[in-house]
Amino acid sequence: MDPFKLYEDQIVFELKLRNAAIEGELSELANRLHLELLLAKDIVVVEVDVSKEFDYCRRAFEQLTKEIGGIKSRNRTPKVKSIQSKIIHLINRLNNIKAYKPESSDLVADMISEARELTKRVELLLASGDSDSEGDDSVDKKNSAGGSGAGGKNKASQVRDGGQQNIVLQCSEPRAEPVYKWRLRKFDGTDPGYAYDFLLEVEEKAKTRAVTVDRLFTESAELFEGEALLWHRDAVKRVSCWQDLRRELLIAYQGYGNDGQLREKIRATKQPDSQGIDVFLARICGMYERLERKVAEVEQLEEILRNLNPFLKEKLMMVPLQSIQELRTMARLAESGRTRMGDLSASPSTGKVKAGSAHPGNVEVSAVQDSSIRSQNNSREFSCWNCRSGDHAFRSCTAPRKKFCFRCGMVDVTTPECPRCSKSKNE
Repeated sequence: MDPFKLYEDQIVFELKLRNAAIEGELSELANRLHLELLLAKDIVVVEVDVSKEFDYCRRAFEQLTKEIGGIKSRNRTPKVKSIQSKIIHLINRLNNIKAYKPESSDLVADMISEARELTKRVELLLASGDSDSEGDDSVDKKNSAGGSGAGGKNKASQVRDGGQQNIVLQCSEPRAEPVYKWRLRKFDGTDPGYAYDFLLEVEEKAKTRAVTVDRLFTESAELFEGEALLWHRDAVKRVSCWQDLRRELLIAYQGYGNDGQLREKIRATKQPDSQGIDVFLARICGMYERLERKVAEVEQLEEILRNLNPFLKEKLMMVPLQSIQELRTMARLAESGRTRMGDLSASPSTGKVKAGSAHPGNVEVSAVQDSSIRSQNNSREFSCWNCRSGDHAFRSCTAPRKKFCFRCGMVDVTTPECPRCSKSKNE
């Protein structure tokens, strides 16, 4: 549903359904509703006059039926998007009537079925449209009959201005591929852990096959089989768009308590020696995104550092890192240096790379090496600057964190306050 395609009274009603403020200009209200839809706020029941609501929906259906009759394009023009958004809005109003007055469920169900028939009619008209843009029928026919030679899928219009001839090519958009033609493993509910990956695959294929979320919702029954198909038949009665159906699927098959298992899986995921940092971060960050309760980037960084392979742990042990992007950059440099040196072992010795070497790999890993050498010179008797132990680095320390410089280990100062590091940096 596009809030910018609704009337003002419809936007206000949608905001009431989400218990949001309804004061402000039209553009402000539309932007507010857009944000509420992105946040997927829970719907509340709005008190209404049931008879007036039914009259409103009937008049709206009549108007939409007339507008649908004028669709001649196979593209989703602003007019088509407006019609589809209003249909979704009417379904939301009808569901509110059902929740407010359950005894009217039968009439509501009939009208929702009518709304879905309108949606199917729009899709059929788009599939059988005879032009590429509304309002341009006469221009297209004139161009095709004018013998311009622009046959096939492209149409050309010629405009003469001051003796010059401008040729404008209009390329038709790719036709959407119906969901039933996708070679996709259907979701049957036997593997609940596959639900999230299944949704990602469906949405990726929808983009590459030019299928909108409205059409994806309309044809969503083609995505399920077995037990999951039974669930789908019940779920579509409660929801009115793909985003809501997506949320219901995750709740049904993964529940709200999946964070604990996922966090354990994250902690147990170690980076193989042969795996690059970008692939490893893509895998880990993808699991973090699936968490309902988001984890701060600092905590993510600490967990990722513990799961690096031995080579990167050794290279980055004494390097101050403040973000995952900094980790990615420094790890890339270290991996690039290892590749250029031709040393593909899991844990190469840092003593093999010397500052005066003429090998080109030294330039790219110098930031890692200089920091490591400087840190090692300042901490000869211990490795951990937090607890002064010699068997681990400070990033792996489980003791309460103390205040010290991340570069040289000086106590009671931070890196910007450190007299040694700040002085050397200024010089």
